[in-house]
Amino acid sequence: MRLRTLALSLAATAAMGLGAAAQAATITFDELAHDAPVGYEVYHSVTSGGFLFANDGTGQVHNNNELVVWARGNASNADPDGATLANNFPRSITTVTKIGGGVFTLGAIDLANGLNSGGGGTVLFTFYTPDVGVGAFSVETELVTLGVDPGLKTVIFNRTGLTSFSYEQQNGALFVQVDNVVVDQFATNAGVPEPGAWALLILGFGAAGSMLRRGRAMAT
Repeated sequence: MRLRTLALSLAATAAMGLGAAAQAATITFDELAHDAPVGYEVYHSVTSGGFLFANDGTGQVHNNNELVVWARGNASNADPDGATLANNFPRSITTVTKIGGGVFTLGAIDLANGLNSGGGGTVLFTFYTPDVGVGAFSVETELVTLGVDPGLKTVIFNRTGLTSFSYEQQNGALFVQVDNVVVDQFATNAGVPEPGAWALLILGFGAAGSMLRRGRAMAT
């Protein structure tokens, strides 16, 4: 009975570990949600979920209005009951870094046209990872196509070891808004656990099975 109880406990622990590993940290910007009569609020930079989102306002006079948070219910808000973060100027670049420094994982991000009007267009993502040498970085880019219909589109990246990443509107996408930024965790489709979570689960159930078999052998 003791062995059986311990085995079941190990299996339960593995299952709990699976649930914890599959739970991603998501930046929703919902703490910025508002009902301003003008329909929006503007920022130079935004801090959310331990990350800094700063826009360079390319080609514009900096008036602390490089980023926009649309009001709840505004037709331009792709998350009408919450908040998104939108670039306010065409072709401007928003850079994301971890507050306090350190590397991180970008699992996924939701994207929409800055006015939530659909129509497609592309967004250029640039990823920075540490390289050999002080202050040296490796740079990789990825071009993402926005949805032709209004609303948010989820893009999975699963980029690890990042010191920062940036995004910039390209052809046909003068503005872009982001939401549900999954950080420090792999993103998955349809809730499929990442490989590390599967390994934890298999290890737990394997140990449980081994103990049960040993218990039966001792009994005979």
